[in-house]
Amino acid sequence: MRPRFAPLLVAAAVAASPAAHAAPASAASVETLFQLMHTRENMDVALDAMRDSLRHSFAQLNQGRTLAPAQQAAVDRSLARTTELMRQELTWDKLEPEFVQAYVQTFQQDEMDALIAFYRSPAGQAFATRMPELTQKTMQLTRAHMAALMPQIQQIARETRAQLQAAEPAASAP
Repeated sequence: MRPRFAPLLVAAAVAASPAAHAAPASAASVETLFQLMHTRENMDVALDAMRDSLRHSFAQLNQGRTLAPAQQAAVDRSLARTTELMRQELTWDKLEPEFVQAYVQTFQQDEMDALIAFYRSPAGQAFATRMPELTQKTMQLTRAHMAALMPQIQQIARETRAQLQAAEPAASAP
């Protein structure tokens, strides 16, 4: 027979555990962390990397073909419009409140304090300072791998297009 007070003991143990009393990270501590991590600057670098990746993707769409001047102008305008849209919408000023909220919801204050301590250290500052360079290098590596995969991805797209066309219902005559 189970004792009647067993659920109460379990509830008391959970309530007394340190995790139950851990406070969520404060917005102020998250903002301190972002400053130490050079997040605004790193966001600019990430945006540049996304723009470069987008430019590379546009070039891949041509599959090495030379475009007529009017076609190239259309591609250039599309790239410029997309880049401008990204520049307007993906600013740190717009993203920061959402990022702060995500960190507050994800980290406890003691974890945030440990992260702040790390980023205040010489190793943490070296990491934060070199993060843009590391991001560029990893983006180049990823882009190289994607370039190697592009022929296979394009083949899958062609096969899918053919399957979709084959599965289209025949157009009925009016």
